[in-house]
Amino acid sequence: SDGQFGKGSGLGEVELLCPPAPIEIGNRVWLDSDNDGLQDAGETGIAGVQVKLMQGATELASATTTADGTYAFSSATGTTTTSHIYGLTALVPNTTYTVKFPTTTTVGATTYNLTSASAGSNREVDSNAPATGEVSVAASDIPQSGANNYSFDVGYGTTPPAAGCTTITNIANISKLTETDPTAANNSASAAIQANCVTPKTDLKLVKTVSKPTVRHGDAITYTITLINDSDVEATGVKVEDRLPTGLTLVTATPSQGTFAAGVWNVGTVAARATLTLTLAVTVD
Repeated sequence: SDGQFGKGSGLGEVELLCPPAPIEIGNRVWLDSDNDGLQDAGETGIAGVQVKLMQGATELASATTTADGTYAFSSATGTTTTSHIYGLTALVPNTTYTVKFPTTTTVGATTYNLTSASAGSNREVDSNAPATGEVSVAASDIPQSGANNYSFDVGYGTTPPAAGCTTITNIANISKLTETDPTAANNSASAAIQANCVTPKTDLKLVKTVSKPTVRHGDAITYTITLINDSDVEATGVKVEDRLPTGLTLVTATPSQGTFAAGVWNVGTVAARATLTLTLAVTVD
């Protein structure tokens, strides 16, 4: 031998295959004693708050905050406790999730509401939960393996949640035109939406038509009542009254949903964006 080492015959490079680094998300639930939406020095954590990790409508895990208000969800291998959940293989990088908090929590004999969301410019110290309690985890929050994000913190305070909705109006204007437009009043348009409603709002609309507007004694006509849910929220317990005036006699009533009796269409639940109809076959007295 010449005293030199070489690769063994048929033995290639040796590479170590390592599993991807784990991901962990979480933070703290705290009592916002001054109701400013920010974690201030001395504000204590809240124990016993149930926090859920959701992917779409699927609940992946549930944690309960410790005495200092902390919780965490992790894909790492470890010993799971009530507050720190390990082994979540469905927690992967570059994926969206939702961390869901209750809208109220009770400490002692006092019930607290979610405090103001995003009250400051620092996500690390302001409360992240809107009125629904659902905090979005964007794909960019955990972009790669090993990305731990502890910014999902939520506060509760004594201030009641705001009533109603926030109206957001988007306006478009014609800002430049070579020719002269004598009718400037129609050079803008807008559309408004209702956002972050504490109590979800629905929008029902009725349209009524008649088959023949000019009639004589003994004629048969048909009224069509169209009920439209023009919102993304279902409406429940819906009833529509249509009591025929003197001079008309009901022959048949045909609802597309529910029942009709004694002048009342008992509709029930109208699904979001649904359209229902009731036809009334009538004769003229």
